[in-house]
Amino acid sequence: MSIHHGARSRGCARAGLLALLTAGILSASARRLPAAVYANITDVTVGELRNSVQITVKADGVLRYEGAGRYGGTAQRIELKFPGARSRVGKPYISVDKVPVSGIMLAVPQNAPEGIGIEMTIVLNSTATYSIRESADQQSVIITVERERTIEGTRPGAPAAGGEAASSLDVRFEGGLLSVRAVKTDMHALLGRLAEVAKVDIAVDDQVSRTASLTLEALPVDAVLRAIASA
Repeated sequence: MSIHHGARSRGCARAGLLALLTAGILSASARRLPAAVYANITDVTVGELRNSVQITVKADGVLRYEGAGRYGGTAQRIELKFPGARSRVGKPYISVDKVPVSGIMLAVPQNAPEGIGIEMTIVLNSTATYSIRESADQQSVIITVERERTIEGTRPGAPAAGGEAASSLDVRFEGGLLSVRAVKTDMHALLGRLAEVAKVDIAVDDQVSRTASLTLEALPVDAVLRAIASA
């Protein structure tokens, strides 16, 4: 009786050890396997058509996207996700300033494995209708944002012929998010106003001497500062 009991005990121990080793091997293998990368976003270009602004996101492989109503819609912010891509664009914010598109933000989510997974936000000056399509080779995603006026017409808020746009600045801080509308605003004045409204400390080099024109809607303070720095 004792011999059989000992054999059963050793068998159970071996089975338990085998299960632990197998689990450990599988866990280690899972850690070693890199997340799949389907494409690198290599460029984001912006062009103007007669009645629209066209944004093309280019990649070196098949580029998949999610969100933004999939094929289009109407919004003041167009948000797309590229879950299997890395960014090789080199900057987090692209200033566009072509009505109705203000700029384009590229961000990597904090929980993204190995920097894979890009979130793109297209910030608009006003609510606009847009459409989204893929290129024939599936290596580009094209977003077309419609404008109310043709490119030859006077843009809303644009100066009359022969005049220059006046400097203006509007900064709002609501619910922990900043909204900024700046036209030819001195950088010191812009950052000073941001610091005052958001109650944060911002240091600016006295050697900086330039103006900024941009529109950002309801973004965290750090995202706004990154956008201004790269504008």
